[in-house]
Amino acid sequence: MTNSKHKKILLILIGYLFITAYFNMTNVILYKNIINPSFWGICLIYFLWNKKNYYIRFYKKEKQIIYMVAICSVYLVFYFYLGFLFGFSKSPYRHDILFLFKNIIIEILPIISIETARRMLVTKNKKNILLFILLEINYYMIRVLCSNKEELFQYICSTILPLIACNLVCTYLSSKYSFILSIIYRSLKKIAIVFLPILPNVNWFASGCIDLIFPTIVYVFYEYQFTKARKNKKEKPTSFIILLLCISFVCFMLGIFPYKPIAILSNSMTPTFSRGDVLIFKTLKEEELTQIGLNTIIVYQIGEQNVAHRIVNKVEKNNKIFYQTKGDKNNVEDRILVETDQIKGVYVFSIKYAGFPSVWLYEYFHK
Repeated sequence: MTNSKHKKILLILIGYLFITAYFNMTNVILYKNIINPSFWGICLIYFLWNKKNYYIRFYKKEKQIIYMVAICSVYLVFYFYLGFLFGFSKSPYRHDILFLFKNIIIEILPIISIETARRMLVTKNKKNILLFILLEINYYMIRVLCSNKEELFQYICSTILPLIACNLVCTYLSSKYSFILSIIYRSLKKIAIVFLPILPNVNWFASGCIDLIFPTIVYVFYEYQFTKARKNKKEKPTSFIILLLCISFVCFMLGIFPYKPIAILSNSMTPTFSRGDVLIFKTLKEEELTQIGLNTIIVYQIGEQNVAHRIVNKVEKNNKIFYQTKGDKNNVEDRILVETDQIKGVYVFSIKYAGFPSVWLYEYFHK
């Protein structure tokens, strides 16, 4: 494709960016259901008409596609496994045949067209990646959440940062391999979400973590493949080891393992642990919750806040077990008894000062 055509497409997308920002903030339904799919549908027709201007041949094409499908399948299995930890919620999509077809058009058609446009523009000039990021930002959500700093921070971590990571890895795939891989990468999750009647009810932290780890896995894997093919020799799997450690750390933070972390917000348990420390606790089975001994430090939940205090007494009321707790530094016992349903686990050990970033964020958003 000639430079003049590239410039025309670039100018059209820049113009559409302003349309996106306007309708995203004034009429979200019209934008999502009609304007956005119509625009990208017209673009896709134009791209297909000029298909001779870009190629889809790349190194071991069939094998790389199989790899991508396999990686995405593993991601989806892991994503839906999180539902057993966080619970499931009903899908926001309707599942009548007509609505399924409509949702596929709304969700998948723009992905195909965007990735095709990326192949034409971003691989010529990497700076154009910013345009594709801006085109996919939900400006309505940003405007709504601007009044709530905590929710805006959560939205940035769970949506904006993964969106940036997604665009970076799609640009990499298009430039080193083909936009076909980036289409598969982005489409499979959307198709699963559209078709399945229930979805994992993951929190913002879990959503952000897995959507940042996933593109990292894709990048590391395909960069390893590319480097190995270019040098025609075996590469040391250092990047895979580092990635495995990062994945293990994220799984630990998400609470997939029996041991989980929390940041300590107060000094009520000094000197055992203090404000800013990270406490590691072990989850218990249901039958173990009534067998916890005195002087054991337990982590339990009151409302939305986690508390870590020591058991000083065990009380039985109406055939139910309750625990009375007390902070080591406090002069009196806690007023409210702890039910077994509130207990999240028992204290194992603590890490000094590691939780201060979480403490500072919490205090900033709740001051």
